[in-house]
Amino acid sequence: MSIGIILIVVGLYFLGSEKGAAFLRSVQQPDGHWSDADMPALTALPVWALVAAGRDAAAVSNGVKFVLAQQKPDGGFYNAKPGRGGGGLGTYNTSEC
Repeated sequence: MSIGIILIVVGLYFLGSEKGAAFLRSVQQPDGHWSDADMPALTALPVWALVAAGRDAAAVSNGVKFVLAQQKPDGGFYNAKPGRGGGGLGTYNTSEC
């Protein structure tokens, strides 16, 4: 699902597609995240695309609330993943959020 969302985000950003926005609305989870809740960047990407396309204030607001709730006391956006050494791609997630 992550690759599908990334492709839709790219299409939405460059084309401003209502079809892409509709897809993102349809797969956003009730708590505001898209795709993997342990990877805040996978929610930040659709948020950025929807903002850039000027679409879906409600979906953006829900996504932003979810992302902000993931922020750690050190300012980073990441969730540790057991068995993954350094965690859940903290640098990637923080840079996207």
